[in-house]
Amino acid sequence: ARSIRDLVPSIGGLILASTAWTAWLAHRGASATRMYEGTDTRLATILLGVLGALLVRQRRFRRPSLLRPVAVAGAVVGVVLVAVARGDAGWMYPWGQLAFGVAATAVVVAAAVLQRDAPIRLLGARPLVAIGAVSYSLYLWHWPVYLVLTPDRTHLAGVAVFALRVTVSAVLAVA
Repeated sequence: ARSIRDLVPSIGGLILASTAWTAWLAHRGASATRMYEGTDTRLATILLGVLGALLVRQRRFRRPSLLRPVAVAGAVVGVVLVAVARGDAGWMYPWGQLAFGVAATAVVVAAAVLQRDAPIRLLGARPLVAIGAVSYSLYLWHWPVYLVLTPDRTHLAGVAVFALRVTVSAVLAVA
């Protein structure tokens, strides 16, 4: 059986390969939809999660206190990307997508290792846990809801159409 340490170079190589492939596709003019929805182009972010899980499983953090600033930086990067990123922006594929994956992995690894830290405990707040419990269903439902509940169909705009979409997506995810 291979040790976790033996897997890291292979996973790292696949992350680099997926990132390079995504950059090549972007350079060749592939659509944002192709790059967002392609398993091959999303592989880097998925494997970052795998790498994070392996790090947590290894349980060998010489200085776990360093995870606090890494988690804060990851959270800040994630929030900034959510605020400014557009799916069709040229820098999103692969760089924005990869940055978000690294940021999310940093937060999740820190949360798994520093479970008793006060800032990390905030992630265990009931509303966040409830969202986490339906997050995949929410992810699956949000896109068809956004396609159906358009401003033209609902006669709503801005925050109102956004609130309607989020509410309907959440109701369907919970159901």
